[in-house]
Amino acid sequence: MAQTKKRDRVIYYSENDFGFGPEYSKVNKRISDLLAEKYKLTLADVIELIEIKKYLNNPHLIQKHTESVEKINTVIGKWFSKIEDKQFVDYVRTADLPIEYEDVLWERIASQRLNDQVLSSLIQIYSGTRILFPLRQARVVKRFGKLCCDILVQTLDNISIILNSDSNRVILPTEFTVSVRSSFFMQYVQSDNPNPNYLEMIALDRLTSQETRIIAKTEYQKLIAKHFAENNGSTFQSETRVLIDSLLADDVDFEVSSKTINNVLVSTIKYNERVLDDLIDWPTILNNFIYEFGMVDDYGILSVAPRTEQGGIFERLFNKKADGQFQSERTLHTVITPFELSFIAYYRFLQAKGIRLESVLEWFFDKYLDRSFGIRGLNIKLPQRGDRDEIKPLLAMTQLHRIIRMYSLLALDFNFDRRLIDNFSSTPRFSQIPSAMEIKYASISDKILKNAEFYLFSDQAAMPSDDGLRFGDLVANNKVPRDSLLDFQIKVLGQLEQADVLSCEENQIKFQSGELYAILRADFQNGVIPYSRIISRIKKHPILDNLKSEGKLNLISTLLTDKEASVFDYYFSDVYSNGKGLRNIYAHGAFSGLKKEEHVGNYMITLMFIVFLVIKINDDLDEQSRLQNNLE
Repeated sequence: MAQTKKRDRVIYYSENDFGFGPEYSKVNKRISDLLAEKYKLTLADVIELIEIKKYLNNPHLIQKHTESVEKINTVIGKWFSKIEDKQFVDYVRTADLPIEYEDVLWERIASQRLNDQVLSSLIQIYSGTRILFPLRQARVVKRFGKLCCDILVQTLDNISIILNSDSNRVILPTEFTVSVRSSFFMQYVQSDNPNPNYLEMIALDRLTSQETRIIAKTEYQKLIAKHFAENNGSTFQSETRVLIDSLLADDVDFEVSSKTINNVLVSTIKYNERVLDDLIDWPTILNNFIYEFGMVDDYGILSVAPRTEQGGIFERLFNKKADGQFQSERTLHTVITPFELSFIAYYRFLQAKGIRLESVLEWFFDKYLDRSFGIRGLNIKLPQRGDRDEIKPLLAMTQLHRIIRMYSLLALDFNFDRRLIDNFSSTPRFSQIPSAMEIKYASISDKILKNAEFYLFSDQAAMPSDDGLRFGDLVANNKVPRDSLLDFQIKVLGQLEQADVLSCEENQIKFQSGELYAILRADFQNGVIPYSRIISRIKKHPILDNLKSEGKLNLISTLLTDKEASVFDYYFSDVYSNGKGLRNIYAHGAFSGLKKEEHVGNYMITLMFIVFLVIKINDDLDEQSRLQNNLE
């Protein structure tokens, strides 16, 4: 049988994973290919049949595929029964298996009745970091603990396997004693280029000798001090630099400056290190993303969400994309880059202080929600310090989708059964995550008011503007006398007066109400009106109720606005053909060609978007609680 490419192999994903549907769609064709094959099946083919059988054994699919399951069981049984032990060793040695198949193979090896010589040969094939897979099988480790231990300590790269034995689902052999462990760790600590994260973990490892732990802690502190002294910030091609500076004045939270270097305009954002030093309790760390780094605006809308008419006419022209593409990709990168860099700088700042942001985010779900809102049973588990760089983004994305499932269930029913979290049949799209409130946002649906928004706030409307303020902003600030308008502008004013948006008293143009200005301004800029916030501020003014009763509002009850959701989709889903599609890249194992720094960058992006969700969830629950208390 011709060897199929790794990426074409069927890989099993649970029913709750986004990968289930795409992989299951390949199953029928692969069954036909494999079971109808006249040539000898390879080891990879047989393992693929085992993976396929997992799909067919699904409680919702088993009746449909009973006959196929019986055929697959027969083929698998015959293949293994006819393979001699030595031949099986050769098959394993020469097999070119997808990494996802390795655990399946070793589950089978552990259950086979192989003699000691054969099993020893198989383990030795997996020398180096591949020893991870045999170490996941208790029978193998118990039977060949000495051999597994010897292979484990042959390479310092196995430090990750040892330090993350729980998350790696590894069973360390009893032969890996405290003495062996300490000796191996000491070799790593004294190696040329130890990972500071591993050094910190060794320093905290209770199974290691005190001497090794003290030396590891000393080396960790040296590396962190050196890193912080040499790393003055992060630089991207956008020529934006972000750093945390101890030289800013005490009363300055941050400073922005620009200068030309080699004919390139370089913008630098400096955050005050001494201010951040005083703001390191966990609730304040999360608040810092709002108040120090400005990741949301006054209405609780993410600052990275596309705004209407960001940039001028030429920028919008160059940003225009084909159908199915994200419409303002370049503008998004311009806007989001300073936030990315600020996030990375702050992450490293916290890391240097011995604070894991991942722990803060886990605490938010496990403890904070219970303390602040009485919500229990929600939790996440983010990557650990020693996890491999290429795995961290995938693990973080898994938790990002877990958050979405948890909150979707919570928003629909605060008393939902927590067991549903892991049995939720599908993860809602970002644009469909429900809000805990009956009405979270609203948008204007009336054409006359939509036209009014254009005349008031668009940079394409030929109405007066000054110093970045559009016509509507100038009117709100009492800066437009009627006699300053040209004849054609007077006609536009007449339309706005007829629509009951503007009025004119003693030559001064005014809004019918300040509340109407806020509503139209928000709808034009963000595409939505922050209904839950505005309704409380203008409780005594019936304007929103009137618009609602007149059918001029679309009422929305989602956690994210459409524009916020579009940014999530750009980075993680396949909605846009020019998007990043990070979830699919990692979920389907298509990341082998990425460099280490790309994995690190993707992890930072994913972690930042988890922070975005935390901010939105906290705001949603705050608003829901406040409105409920007001009603009571």
